Amino acid sequence: MRGVLPGFTVESDGNIIVRGEAESAKIISRNGSVTLQKGVGGKNDMVVSAKKEINLVFAQSTIISTEAILNIDKYCMHCDITCENVMGTQAHAAIIGGSLTAFSKVEIDIVGNDKGVETKISVVDKKKSHCRQDAGTACLKKKLEIEMEPIQKQLKSKAAILKAAGGQPSQRQSEELRKWLDAYNKLAAKLKYVLEKTGELDAELKKPRKYTGYIKVTGDIFPGTEINLYGMTKVIKSPLINKIFRIKDGSVAVEG
Repeated sequence: MRGVLPGFTVESDGNIIVRGEAESAKIISRNGSVTLQKGVGGKNDMVVSAKKEINLVFAQSTIISTEAILNIDKYCMHCDITCENVMGTQAHAAIIGGSLTAFSKVEIDIVGNDKGVETKISVVDKKKSHCRQDAGTACLKKKLEIEMEPIQKQLKSKAAILKAAGGQPSQRQSEELRKWLDAYNKLAAKLKYVLEKTGELDAELKKPRKYTGYIKVTGDIFPGTEINLYGMTKVIKSPLINKIFRIKDGSVAVEG
C-alpha cells in the first residue's frame, strides 16, 4: 500500500508493506510482519506492531513492538521499542534517544549522539519480564480479600441468627443464606486460582538464569547512553567505539 495518513489504522492478520510514508497512524500485523519502505513518525502517537519481524528505514517518536527481529536501515529517534532482538549493522544505523528493550540481543552501529541525548538500551529476561507484568495478581488477591470481608461478616451474622432460632430457618432466611454462600464460594474459587498463580510466578522468578544476551555497538557510543543488562546498569560517561556489553561475574562487562 501507499502511505498511511494521520489518524488512520491499518490492521491485518498477514504481512503489511507500506511503500510510502506514515505519520501519527497505527500499523498492526497480528500474525505477520511489517515492512516500512519509507519513514514513519508522529508525536508519540505513531504505532507499529507485528507478531513477526519489522523492517524499517527510519522512525521518529514511534511506539514499536514485535515478538521477532527489528531491522533498522538508518535510525530510530526518540522511539519506544520492544522486540526480541535488533539488527542495525549497516553503517550509521542508529538508536538515538528514547528506549529500546530487547529479550535476546542488540546489534547496532551507533547509540546516542554528540548532543548527549538520553538513550536507554536494555536486554531483559523475557520470562521474568512477563512474570512481573503478571504481578498484578497480588493486587487482585488483595481486592478479592477485601470483597470477601463483608460476605464473611454476613455469613457469621446469618449463622448467629440461625443458631438463636434453633437451626430452623424460614424460607426467606434460607434464600438469603444461599445467596451469601454462593457469593462466598465464587470469590473463594477466584482467590484459590490467584494464590496458585502467585505461587507459580514466585517460583519462576526464583529460578536461576543464564544471562546470554548482549549489546553490540560496532560504531560510536555517545555519553548520555544507559546500558542495562538484566537489571544491571552501566552509564556511558565518555565516548566509546566498537564495544560489546555482556554480563560477567555479576556486572556489566565491556569487551573490545
